[in-house]
Amino acid sequence: MKKKMPLLTPPGDAISPEKLDASKARQFLHYLKAVGAHARFIETRRIGDPLSDVIVFELVVERPQVLAFDIRRVEPLAAVFSARDDMSPDVLSLRPDFPSVPHLNLPPQEFPRSICLYEQPFEQTRLSWTPADFLRRIHHWFAATAKGALHAEDQPLEPLIIASPYRLILPVDFNPNATRTNPRLYTISPVKSGNDIITFRVVPLSKAPSEKTDSVIAAFFCKPQVHGVIQRQPRNLSELNALCMKGDLALATELCATIRGWFLNKPSNDVMEARLILLIYLPKIRHTNGNEETTEVRAFLTFKKVREIGEELGLFAKHGSVSGFLIGQSGPSTEALKNIPVAIMQVHDVLTPKLAALMNGYGLCESPIVAVGLGALGSQVFNNLLRSGYGRWTLIDDDVLLPHNCARHFLGDWAVGRNKAEAMAEIAHAIFNDTTVATPIPANILSPRQHAKQIEQAITDARLLLDMSASVAVGRHLAALDNHPKCLSVFVTPNGNSLALLAEDTNRNTRLDWLEMLHYRAVLNVRALENSFRSPESRIRYGNSCRDLTTQLSQDSIATWAGIASKAVKTVAADSNAALWIYGSDQNGTITLHRQTVDAPIRCRLCDWTILMDSWLLQKLAALRSKRLPNETGGVLLGSFDTHRRICSIIDMIPSPPDSKEWPTSYIRGCEGLAAKVVGVQERTLGQVNYVGEWHSHPEDASTNPSRDDLTAYSWLVGHMDTESLPGIMVIIGDRQQFGLVSTEPSVQNVTVEI
Repeated sequence: MKKKMPLLTPPGDAISPEKLDASKARQFLHYLKAVGAHARFIETRRIGDPLSDVIVFELVVERPQVLAFDIRRVEPLAAVFSARDDMSPDVLSLRPDFPSVPHLNLPPQEFPRSICLYEQPFEQTRLSWTPADFLRRIHHWFAATAKGALHAEDQPLEPLIIASPYRLILPVDFNPNATRTNPRLYTISPVKSGNDIITFRVVPLSKAPSEKTDSVIAAFFCKPQVHGVIQRQPRNLSELNALCMKGDLALATELCATIRGWFLNKPSNDVMEARLILLIYLPKIRHTNGNEETTEVRAFLTFKKVREIGEELGLFAKHGSVSGFLIGQSGPSTEALKNIPVAIMQVHDVLTPKLAALMNGYGLCESPIVAVGLGALGSQVFNNLLRSGYGRWTLIDDDVLLPHNCARHFLGDWAVGRNKAEAMAEIAHAIFNDTTVATPIPANILSPRQHAKQIEQAITDARLLLDMSASVAVGRHLAALDNHPKCLSVFVTPNGNSLALLAEDTNRNTRLDWLEMLHYRAVLNVRALENSFRSPESRIRYGNSCRDLTTQLSQDSIATWAGIASKAVKTVAADSNAALWIYGSDQNGTITLHRQTVDAPIRCRLCDWTILMDSWLLQKLAALRSKRLPNETGGVLLGSFDTHRRICSIIDMIPSPPDSKEWPTSYIRGCEGLAAKVVGVQERTLGQVNYVGEWHSHPEDASTNPSRDDLTAYSWLVGHMDTESLPGIMVIIGDRQQFGLVSTEPSVQNVTVEI
């Protein structure tokens, strides 16, 4: 029969139950006495520093027939309650042979072992703490541990070594595999947070500020081990060596070999005088013989230079000013290892685009992207995309930051007077400690001057071009270029209550200029968007020039639209199709997405003009024709003239006015209410959509060739439009979903296109 081991002495000195000071201790004792069937009170004790009350009791555990861990039917425990009620009650096992199991707290000493009951901080658990819940948690912990089910299969693995208030941030190019053969010198820059947490940044010596302590890092790797098995915090190299032996790493032996190699090979003149930091990699598995799931990394600061540690380990000795290597020495003694104290530090890698993508839940995108326009919206969209690991950026903007911009711009007062693209690139460099993630070009893309070749090369190399300039001129300029990839444009409309995202298809059959026109069409046809181009009445003057005016628009709105836009950009950029997404916000703040149908434009030549329209418009004309048969009908065409590029985009129409004359073989358009409707269209589109021509239908079985009357009317139209140096446009819609574009030039007269 196995001999029963004597129990550990509970902490503190014995007191009578009436002398308990801690409120939670008194409540727990009262509950224990009330439910004695599953837990039996033994005694009460008092700890002097820090002042705490202790309740010793026995717990009756529900166990399975086959135990995963050595959990007894009756477990002797001590619950420790802080008199100040400033920490979670601690539960200690009084068994000296209590097994190493997951979910143990990690105090400085191994015994008595402390069980971990709470995942949440005490500040939160204290709000709902009751003695009944406390005891239920203890019961559950022991019962689940006995079954091996306390740590769920979908839970993250337990740490092998407890956390530390000291943190070490490794540089982006740190390579642990090279530290033992090719060590680099670093400076460790402490950053204090105002509490007990200190963060140390590891900076390569060549990039570091002056007056910092030189350090060197040696990395070592344990073999995979089951998570949550280490019971105490290593305080010196001896204890750290014992910890590593559990992972089949003879740290002391490996460290001696490393220092010996550094001494003999002299990879750096200063390495022996550098302070040594040990980096231990601890791969973890969930079960014995399981697959490696994660790797825990911990750093240990030795406080001593490599030369001093070598002398402690008996590797070499110093004679005068010369250090000599000792031949034939045995391994380091335990006492020598104990003489080298270590301080544990949590290890963090610097943020990289890959890690940022993982943290944001997106796949890493390293495609080169050109962004045009880093204003209020553009700066915040860029920030969102960058911080999600999206893109390697070229930023183009010639504007400088002014004080009033800071109300809505991502940049602050420190950047006032700076070029926006350059300042945002500095932000990007600081986020990732990487100067390659963003390249600024402080130029106007419409007039790049000395930056022309740089912009041309950036656009040629890009996989995506993102226009955030909110400029019609820029959008049309980009649409006209043939040497760039899929282009997206995103902007907030003048009233601030709508966000538009325009996306070309991968083959660029549908370009930004046509998508701009379809946006106007949506404003004319979607009631919720009808006021999105109306500028707010409130405008603010920020300077003395007549142009020094800005729109009154809240940062709340810009931040909201920036978040929506950055998500939409990722989605739409990955789609090969063209898209027009318009988000509208009502007076209650409800945001609705209006996805518009996008058809590639039909292109026709009319003299030296290009005429654009699409199947949506032609089908609308055909439907009105069918409704009015057997009579002819008609109306006016709405669209936009780009006189610089000689393009007319026809996007909508106004049907026949009520005073029009409609006959089976003739049509005379009236004028009643027409002028007011055209003015309304102009107002709703900021003057971008106007009257551009006429349309009428032909009867059944008739061609779309113009009649003599059509040519007479067309001659009048040409003469009327010619005074403004604009083309006369007349569309005839006929049978079999065909239309004709009338022209006086024989080469283009009777253009017929099947819908």
